Amino acid sequence: MAKRRYTRRSGQRRSKRRRQQDAKMVAAFLGIGLIVYIIYVVVDFLSRNPWILYTIGILAVLTLTLMSMLRTRKVRQYKRSHYYLETKLPYKMLKKPGVAFEAKAYNALKEAFPEAKFIVNALIPRMHAMNEYFEIDIMMLWRGDIYVIELKDWSGFIYGNVDSPRWTRGETKDNKRKTMQVYSPIEQNNNHILDLSKHHPYDYKGIVIFSERANFNSTIEEIHTLDSFIGELKSAPREFEDKDGSVIFGKLHKLLRQEKLSEHIERIKYNQQQYGA
Repeated sequence: MAKRRYTRRSGQRRSKRRRQQDAKMVAAFLGIGLIVYIIYVVVDFLSRNPWILYTIGILAVLTLTLMSMLRTRKVRQYKRSHYYLETKLPYKMLKKPGVAFEAKAYNALKEAFPEAKFIVNALIPRMHAMNEYFEIDIMMLWRGDIYVIELKDWSGFIYGNVDSPRWTRGETKDNKRKTMQVYSPIEQNNNHILDLSKHHPYDYKGIVIFSERANFNSTIEEIHTLDSFIGELKSAPREFEDKDGSVIFGKLHKLLRQEKLSEHIERIKYNQQQYGA
């Protein structure tokens, strides 16, 4: 008796699955039929009213023409910017993470401090190392001070302190909170300054500038937004310029290895993909 009950139940389950499959097939056929009918109605309507097709075509051409004109205008504006004149990076590079903010930051600093000297995307060989380089986003010589600037186009909330080598980024996506551990930009910049000092010792000033996409409230003096950094420098009392700064800055300029920049960027991407570095 137990075996017959099991067989009967198995048959009921198979029958139920068959009915479900049949229902899905019917729904699929009905859906396909509905799509075919809608296409037929649309084609029939357009065939009776060809002016609609002409209008759509004209609007499409005008839209594409307008988009092309706007892009051409943006490219021309970009090629007149301080950033392009300094780096010669093509316009399409602005789509890469961080590059657009780097361009914005450099243009703003150049406009605010036209007398200052800058080095952008400084790729410098590490001392006592073979085929190793470190990259500094912006170095700025202003009134004898050399600012080593690290730019971060991070989004979301930023948590961390001066002494911690790892910070936390928090973002909310699809109503879900996501956090990730990141390398402290303060630590990163301090290492850049250490590497610079091995070449040419100087009282370098480390600055980290976050974009407006970051949400933070910091009492760390090295942390800034673009506006706060410009405002702080402009409000600082004018002091006698130390001539050693210009000498050191000139020596740093001679260390650059810009021809290795693309290779360096590819190595960073590889390390991030392979090791999460």
